[in-house]
Amino acid sequence: MLAFLRKNPDPELASAYQRALYRVIADDGDFVIRIDQFDEEFDAWIREVGGCTREWAIITPCNPRSRRAREELNGFYFNELRFTIEAKSGNWFKVHNVDPTGDWKDEPGFLMIDPDIRWAMDLGRKCKQNALVACRLGETQRLIWL
Repeated sequence: MLAFLRKNPDPELASAYQRALYRVIADDGDFVIRIDQFDEEFDAWIREVGGCTREWAIITPCNPRSRRAREELNGFYFNELRFTIEAKSGNWFKVHNVDPTGDWKDEPGFLMIDPDIRWAMDLGRKCKQNALVACRLGETQRLIWL
């Protein structure tokens, strides 16, 4: 585990992130990622199709600080993040973060392939996010609290 990871102080928020479904949208079918659950099929796919060699990270710019934002504002944040990722990250896929309870609307975001994890964390902080999802190949997905 990375030494710079922080624990989330809010158990309710941690529970929401833990139960969320992180749906990766791909041309050949979608994958649903869950925190702390290794998916061998996805791991193979992200290596072969995604070109991942080290790790990947999921980030969304929507609803900063877990406060509901207007759809127009979330759209603006999404486009700003997309332009940033396209300029620096290289290979990426669209993601929809889904609340299985239905309390929150799906949040669009991005799965970045082999990002510099510190840059991804800085980007998450810039987007005023509480956490991002990250995973090294062959390991389980984890939350990185920002």
